[in-house]
Amino acid sequence: MSSEEPIRLLTGLSLAIISIPQHFVLLLLLGLWLWQYELLILSRIMNLSHVVLFNHPYDIKPHPTGLQMYQATRACVRRVTKIILPWHIVVSFFLYKVRSSDTSLPRWLTFLVNVSPLLEVALIIIIITHSSRLLRRCLGRSLFKGDIEPGPLRINYILLSDTMTSYSKPMMDFCLYTLHFIQDPIDSSMKTAVNHASMVLHIDLIIGAMPFFIRFVQSMREHHREKQQSHPSRINLFNAIKYLSHFPIDVCVAISRVYPSYLPDKSMYWFMLINSCYSFWWDVTVDWKLGLMDFNPRSLEADDILRSKKLFHNRTYYAAIIIDFFIRFTWLWTLMLNTPVFKGEYRQLSIYVAELLRRWIWTFFKIEAEYISGSVRE
Repeated sequence: MSSEEPIRLLTGLSLAIISIPQHFVLLLLLGLWLWQYELLILSRIMNLSHVVLFNHPYDIKPHPTGLQMYQATRACVRRVTKIILPWHIVVSFFLYKVRSSDTSLPRWLTFLVNVSPLLEVALIIIIITHSSRLLRRCLGRSLFKGDIEPGPLRINYILLSDTMTSYSKPMMDFCLYTLHFIQDPIDSSMKTAVNHASMVLHIDLIIGAMPFFIRFVQSMREHHREKQQSHPSRINLFNAIKYLSHFPIDVCVAISRVYPSYLPDKSMYWFMLINSCYSFWWDVTVDWKLGLMDFNPRSLEADDILRSKKLFHNRTYYAAIIIDFFIRFTWLWTLMLNTPVFKGEYRQLSIYVAELLRRWIWTFFKIEAEYISGSVRE
């Protein structure tokens, strides 16, 4: 065995594990473990039941404490992991064997390997939704109605729907895989690359835009409710505009597919810049309620760089702001450097993981801001 053989072996195995659509399964597992760890941390510094609900607010049962929320989530996450991870490893092994040699599998085994990612994702969703009646309620109303209930359940809807936006691009990849599987369920090459022929109807773009459309509809619903109040606010209208700013990017991508000779790069990059700047400012100023970039006259008079009441050290907020900024503008750094750190499937997965970490950090300070706001009102 040459000195390069172990490297090729590890490279082949890793590519099989993180390939499309395998990385979508891994990203779902990562998101679950991050949420579990977040509940553990937050349950030690606040009463989570004041912000995030695990039961219906009018349920006669007592609301679980933050620690009980963490324990219930941990049980669900471990159950998912014990089932999915071994399954994922076996499928990745067969993918590696086919990619690294001329090995051919029986047609029935090829079909099972190809359909496995679909079954894994379906099983993850079934286990998660079965673990919480309230999650089923929020997910169903969000997906099929674009609804968001006011009052205590509002933050549940926001956390769920905004998290789906962070899975937008992995969902597009998984959609392309699904289309390819429908076209050729026993593809002996175990093809996992993007099938450009399946993008003619832009189904992947539609799937990727769905989370943003859901948040847009939810924001407009909240804006409509606010208009009926005695002192209406336009905050949710501006929030809807933030999600609306994502759609011109998809339009540019769709145009470039239909007319390959026309590449609206400049227009698309301007739309991406507007969306990233608006979203970053919204994260820091509105969602986290920090005064660093709040140009409201009242905030300027208060002269608070962050905010008067905080649960973390100041350096934690500054670190979160910097991380959010760099990940929001990952596309810009790649464009400016013209040499991405990772290539191929490694590059895709690194971007997706970075976005999940950014969402994880965003959730920390979103829940903290809502908790402090509730404490102040009380």
